[in-house]
Amino acid sequence: MKESHLKFLEGYSRLSASLAKGCSAVCYFLLVVVTLIAGMAIFTRYVLNDALTWTEELARYCLIWVTLIGSSVAIRFREHISLDMIVRRLPKRLSTTIELVMFSLIVVIMAIIVKSSWTMVFTQATMRFSPTLNISMAWVQIILPIGFFLILIQSLHVVIEDIQELLEHQTP
Repeated sequence: MKESHLKFLEGYSRLSASLAKGCSAVCYFLLVVVTLIAGMAIFTRYVLNDALTWTEELARYCLIWVTLIGSSVAIRFREHISLDMIVRRLPKRLSTTIELVMFSLIVVIMAIIVKSSWTMVFTQATMRFSPTLNISMAWVQIILPIGFFLILIQSLHVVIEDIQELLEHQTP
């Protein structure tokens, strides 16, 4: 490979790793927030006998954010759920090729979803408000294009890794 290609691939790998690290930190923070909110909800409902109305809604929104952000981290480290019992039994080159095709499809689908979700957030969600928090649903739903974009970036990283692996193990 040319040196410029190698520099690009190294740079993209560093970007992917940095995003995964940052996303992991955000997920840890949001999980702590969800835990505190749930604890507060339980305390106010069962100890003070005066339930807070907004806790369930905020916890739900935080969990949606954790799911989409955490999915990108799982993709980066290939820890996502998959049915690979048959593919694992195939020769390495063939299984890598199948994975390459699948992740290429994911990249295309994520690109379509990012565009569609971006349009949805800024045309529909800005006019709606959450029931108890009374905030614009755009603040809640902005995670859709962000999360799917993060998944796209990490899926592209997997595609690049698979291409590199196929090229390195190519028979002359």
